[in-house]
Amino acid sequence: MPLRPESICFRVSGTWNLKLRPKIDPPGLRLARFDSYLGQAIHLHSVIPELVAYEEVCHHSSYKAAHLYGAFIGILQLRCYQADIECRGYPVGTIKKFATGNGRASKEDMILAAEKFACREIGDDNEADAICIAELAASGFTS
Repeated sequence: MPLRPESICFRVSGTWNLKLRPKIDPPGLRLARFDSYLGQAIHLHSVIPELVAYEEVCHHSSYKAAHLYGAFIGILQLRCYQADIECRGYPVGTIKKFATGNGRASKEDMILAAEKFACREIGDDNEADAICIAELAASGFTS
């Protein structure tokens, strides 16, 4: 039986460094980089993704972090809307429960779970979270 394009499933996950150089880079540069990277990622493959999944964070370390997170999510949702892509956020506890069976799993537990999913060593906890989110989105898991 031939392989049909609609039957192909692939997962892309990763992280981008969006840090600014203090007193050199303008504040909006971080958002501009995110928008640019996101646009490139969406159009990286010949098939436009059906779903973009992300970590839905409810508690932030500061008001500045909360505002920045809101700006990132706004850009993400707008890009997905413009490309007719479903955009789905998953709460941190749901991601952890899916990956490890424990909604309060440690970073180390998440890295181990991601290494099992990816069948390779994982660089850091951010990459581990991205892999676990991609697997969760593909699985249809509900907590």
